[in-house]
Amino acid sequence: MSSLLDQGLAHHDAGDLGRAEACYRAAAEQNGADPEPQKLLALVAMEKGIADAAVKHIEKAMELATREAQYRHLFEIGRAHV
Repeated sequence: MSSLLDQGLAHHDAGDLGRAEACYRAAAEQNGADPEPQKLLALVAMEKGIADAAVKHIEKAMELATREAQYRHLFEIGRAHV
């Protein structure tokens, strides 16, 4: 069986944002120290046009991985849409 993130990515690629989001949330609950689910939740929120939720998730991802440039970049993108 694939991981929750893999399942979420498959749903995301298929355009099923609801199922992708559910998988990402479950992954975040399973491993609260992993920034990846938060990053992916931010992307879903951005695709749904919910900029404030995107910013919230990317802030959490940055908090979990403060040295990751990819998260800082996404944070700036999200901030531009608020």
